[in-house]
Amino acid sequence: MAKKLNPTPTEEEEIHFISDTISWKDRFFGRKNQLILGTLLLLVTIYLILACISFIVNGETDLSLILGGDAASQISDAPRYENWMGKMGATGAYFLMYKGFGVGAFFLLYILVLLSSLLIIRATPTPFFKSFRWMTYGMIFTPLIIGFIFHHREENPFPHIVLDINDRWVGAYGIWITQWLTFALGTIGTA
Repeated sequence: MAKKLNPTPTEEEEIHFISDTISWKDRFFGRKNQLILGTLLLLVTIYLILACISFIVNGETDLSLILGGDAASQISDAPRYENWMGKMGATGAYFLMYKGFGVGAFFLLYILVLLSSLLIIRATPTPFFKSFRWMTYGMIFTPLIIGFIFHHREENPFPHIVLDINDRWVGAYGIWITQWLTFALGTIGTA
C-alpha cells in the first residue's frame, strides 16, 4: 500500500526558507563572490602595472596630454596617448605615480596582487601581513630615498629644492616629503 503524502506540515515539522538558512554575510562573502572580486582585482592590478611601466617609459607625452590642452581635446579621442593601456591607463598611472608615490606605487600594486591571490586561491606566495608591512615601508621610503639622492638646494629667487630626476620617479609625495625634511633638518641633516 502506498504512503499518503501530507502536503501541509504538522506542528512537528518546520518549513525552512532559503533566506532563513543562508545569512546575508554568507551570500555576500561567499566563495563565488570572492572568486569574482579576486579575479576583477587581479585584472585591474595587472592593467595598472602595465600602465605604470608604460608611464615610466612614455610618460612625457602622456603628461602633456593630461595636464595641458583644453576640455574639448581631452574629451575627444583626437590626441594620441603613448601609454600601452590608452587614455584610461595614462590617467590611472598619472594618479598613482605622478600625484601619488612615484615608483613606490609598485609596492601598492604588489599588495593588491597579494590581496587578489588571497581571495582567489586563499593563499599568498608570502605571508600577507608581513608583506603588507614591508610593502608599506617600501611605498613610503622609496620616494624619499630617491628624492634625497637626486636633489639639490637652490637659494635664488627663494629657497627651494630642485630634483635632478623626473617627477614620475618620486611622485608628489616624494617631492613634498623631500622638501619638508630638507627644510626641517637643514643642509647637514639631509646631505
